[in-house]
Amino acid sequence: GNAWGFISQSGEPVIPFIYDSVQALKSPANGDIESRGAFSCGIAVVQAGRFWGVIDEFGNIRFAAEAKDCPVLNVSNGYLTFSYSDGCGVITTDAKLVLIPIYDNIGEFR
Repeated sequence: GNAWGFISQSGEPVIPFIYDSVQALKSPANGDIESRGAFSCGIAVVQAGRFWGVIDEFGNIRFAAEAKDCPVLNVSNGYLTFSYSDGCGVITTDAKLVLIPIYDNIGEFR
């Protein structure tokens, strides 16, 4: 239908088809600088209604925020750079805050 979810390599559903959108990510730390995919560093960024969230490979929510556009900018070496409330910040892929979103721009962690 119109919902997004995830299947295993064998074609079996592993994360329910409940999301409105899935954001493609890139992870230079994993060597896929040019390629983009849904999962990077063990997480995926998904949208459900007005909320964007980060889920792990089991579908557990690691981080969620109400935002018009996807807040996640980059994923690398276990860190997410994100924009929120007119600033950029950093969290770990297990949702520990590293830098509060007060910066104009934050690049990729290598």
